[in-house]
Amino acid sequence: MNAIRQGRGLVPLTRYLTILLTFLALTAGWAGAQAAWTVTPGEGVGAISLGMSSQSIQAVLKPSRVIGKENNPLLIEYGSELAIEYSGNKASIISLHSNTFQTRNGPVGWVPYKGLKVGASWSSAAAQLPARKLSRKLPTAKGYPEEFYHAYKELGIGVRVKGSSIIQVDIWDAN
Repeated sequence: MNAIRQGRGLVPLTRYLTILLTFLALTAGWAGAQAAWTVTPGEGVGAISLGMSSQSIQAVLKPSRVIGKENNPLLIEYGSELAIEYSGNKASIISLHSNTFQTRNGPVGWVPYKGLKVGASWSSAAAQLPARKLSRKLPTAKGYPEEFYHAYKELGIGVRVKGSSIIQVDIWDAN
């Protein structure tokens, strides 16, 4: 018998297999969307790109705090792991404060650019980057570890370092 009994009638086996394969493909696609997102300097991270509107990004991420007008924000935080600065309602700087963050479909990690991930040793990551950078020592309270910001203007990526560890990775338009 080349059919499966379902409810009041028989469903042809090929239709049953088609429905099953479609379900599996959709499930795999959803799971694939939660795979690690790649950081691309000067462009974005995964499904979030520089130049996207705050409304487009909010279709992917759930905001936790908005600074400025909702339809023309200056900064939106998406939990404590991710913040995006806006200029004219377009994403201009993406700041990653953790190696994972929440999307509307669940948590996602990101693939670092040349070792630049939160918690990594700055000295090992810096060895993989071009020597040409702008660096600035940031003010810190007495008794706290020194902090530096290293900007690679031509790449469109910046790194905040506390002590000897990376604590933030920023992405901006290199042009």
